[in-house]
Amino acid sequence: MKKTFILLCMAASCAVVNAQKVTVLPNDVVNGYVYIGSALSNNGKYIAGSDMSGGIFVADIQSGEVKWKAGEDKLGAELRGVTNDGLGCGYDGPALVFDFKTGISTFIDENESIAESITPDGKFIVGSADWEQGFITHPRLWRRGDDGTYVKEALCEPNNSYLGYNSLGGSARFISADGSMIVGDLCYGILYPAVSWFLNSDETSYSVFPISHRFLNLTDDDSRPYIKFQAAGLSSNGKWIAVELTDKDSKTGTSIFGRYNTETEVLELPEFDPSVTSLTADYDEGFMAYKIADDGTMVFVAGSTNGTRIPGIWKAGEKSPRLLSEEYPEATEIAKYDENLYNTPVDITPDARYILLVGTVDYSGMPLYETYLLDTQAEGTGVEEINIEKSADLSNVKRYTIDGRRTSTPVSGVNIVVGPSGKARKVLVK
Repeated sequence: MKKTFILLCMAASCAVVNAQKVTVLPNDVVNGYVYIGSALSNNGKYIAGSDMSGGIFVADIQSGEVKWKAGEDKLGAELRGVTNDGLGCGYDGPALVFDFKTGISTFIDENESIAESITPDGKFIVGSADWEQGFITHPRLWRRGDDGTYVKEALCEPNNSYLGYNSLGGSARFISADGSMIVGDLCYGILYPAVSWFLNSDETSYSVFPISHRFLNLTDDDSRPYIKFQAAGLSSNGKWIAVELTDKDSKTGTSIFGRYNTETEVLELPEFDPSVTSLTADYDEGFMAYKIADDGTMVFVAGSTNGTRIPGIWKAGEKSPRLLSEEYPEATEIAKYDENLYNTPVDITPDARYILLVGTVDYSGMPLYETYLLDTQAEGTGVEEINIEKSADLSNVKRYTIDGRRTSTPVSGVNIVVGPSGKARKVLVK
């Protein structure tokens, strides 16, 4: 079954406010379709996901066209990745791909399996397959051949004697744009320690490295700092991994987040500056890490046990994260979704321009999921010519250094100043 339609209210649902734009993917409630986005293409054009009826979809957010297909498996179907030309990957029992251009889905595996991520060109897909009794899965790579079909390959798993615990399989969850790095997790009880695979010099095989090993504390006499070290996202360039952590000394056992630099092997943790954010390190029931951009900008959720989800952003080069509504107050729709207590960022493009979110709205007295896209650099943000300014602060502006780092006070040299209207200009501070 396949359904194609044009979202007629797309233009009306676009709220342009200064330098940001929010575009809602309207649900087709009359026909029973409530879209839940789970992946955004690197170019910001396509959204992929599932709907409340168990089907899968890919939407062109620019034209408003949606391709939808009913799920065949009684347990439901889902897309978890999408290419720059609208090829989604996911599962419907076995792993599959769903082509926006044709509306046709194709299984890439014969048995129960999940395709988690796909490269922008569609050449590589990663996920889990070859399930064993007890729901044990194993990390797998699907490589597209010259004939367009995908061939499954095994990814090696770490030696248990090196790990210090018995891993029960795992999954490959993220892959860099060029396929040179894969990140996923191992299975150890209720823990999912982060693991990575690096492309070898033969440009075909991969070597495995458990990046969580030097951080994960599993015994009382262990000096390593965390009892949870789980990957939540990998940047397209393979440099950054968004991680979710639980400190071994945490009294509440709540999660925090960080970003791991694969080039320097340094883990960065946020600092919560009360002068720039209302967030605190002990926010209610903790944080959940999500995706990360090529410069290290990452999105996350401040959450609670009652189901509240409020989105945040931790920009590259900044020590303190902020609520998304604090960072982009002109996009007032974000705060409105926050008020409904469920607002989750699910993806961010490599350039950090587009952020995909799922929030809730009131529909006839009932909460309803709604997928929307935030463009943080909408039209009208051109940079004017350089002006000369003395070292005095301007009121009600955002100020950045020439390399994109935000600063609360003027710094010597060229500053980028964004006024209340969203207009940016270069300012030379003497």
